[in-house]
Amino acid sequence: MNIQVISKTKKPLLSREDVVARIEFTGTTTPARKQMREALASSLGADAKLVSLVKVSNEFGSPSVKVDLRVYENEEAFKKLEEKHLAERETGKKKEEEAPKAEEKKQEAK
Repeated sequence: MNIQVISKTKKPLLSREDVVARIEFTGTTTPARKQMREALASSLGADAKLVSLVKVSNEFGSPSVKVDLRVYENEEAFKKLEEKHLAERETGKKKEEEAPKAEEKKQEAK
């Protein structure tokens, strides 16, 4: 993946930096959010746990995506300020909680 940072905006009161980047990739499919987050974190010198992908825009037929993301300074700021649905998307907590519930429903149905 080739990453090009388009813009960076520091927001010290929110303990974060808003970044717009373009990722060019090879292959036929768009990389998973987790892969993009890890690649962006390493190129920006941040911890992947503190990076939140806000918007991923893909142009039809183009092997590149435009990504709007937030890079937080610490985990406390991430938990306090990041929108709940975006935080769940990044951490995967909602899926982990739903998996046991689905198994319980299957057992009850039997």
